Amino acid sequence: MLTGQQAQLYKVLDEHPAKDVRASAYVYLLRYGTLAELPKIQSLVAGPDERGAASAIEGLRGMAGQKPEGLKRICEFVKPLAQDPRGPVAGKAMAQLVACGGEYLDAALTATQKQQKDGTLNAAVVRGFDQTCVAHRGQAHGSTEQCTRLRSILVQVVADVKLPADTRQIALLGIGLQFPDAATVKLAEKYVSAEDKRIKSAAERVVRSVGAKLKGGQVAPGPVNPKSIPSGNAPYVVPPRVKAAPQPTGQAGAAAPAPKAP
Repeated sequence: MLTGQQAQLYKVLDEHPAKDVRASAYVYLLRYGTLAELPKIQSLVAGPDERGAASAIEGLRGMAGQKPEGLKRICEFVKPLAQDPRGPVAGKAMAQLVACGGEYLDAALTATQKQQKDGTLNAAVVRGFDQTCVAHRGQAHGSTEQCTRLRSILVQVVADVKLPADTRQIALLGIGLQFPDAATVKLAEKYVSAEDKRIKSAAERVVRSVGAKLKGGQVAPGPVNPKSIPSGNAPYVVPPRVKAAPQPTGQAGAAAPAPKAP
């Protein structure tokens, strides 16, 4: 962030008439800021603009280079926001708590279970868990136990007809993304004939995409000992990128000769 000019930048943004512009700008300004911006983030979260509040949390999540004490401060600040009644705000908080991991992820899962029980679970909250059990570079945010718990919650959400269809749709897509196995295909097949078009579409997509992964052998083993994972609960590891075969010296990018005419 431009040194010494934060106050002026925020003043211009706060007075801008377009909410979408304010929301987008807050994300980028805060992403390149430091925890010195926390008072501004707190004011945005407490303010009446839902999009501004959600953007503030997203910007906080994007702050790079935080030391352990800084990360703990971020996680502690976001933790109570998992219960925020504004869906987009709670959703961004969930995504941050997923990144925090450990006890913070446990708190996020508990908050989600409570919201499901109360019938208030928002699709944005469910979407916040999309990267919990997807391992990048051999490491997932969630532990084996947390991923087992998340999967159980998502299955319950999909089956809960009291919840909005879009919440159930996102839960089903989340299962397909994070747990691409035969059990997921079997689950999705139950909803292929659902009356709601959103759930039906999600089920068809999961059956198609997960089925293709299974046939193509793209599901790699998780980062933990497979013997310690209950069947069907292993986190999905993003397959490594396949490197192209090296070209012969001096022939990189050379086109194949055209066939001669008869």
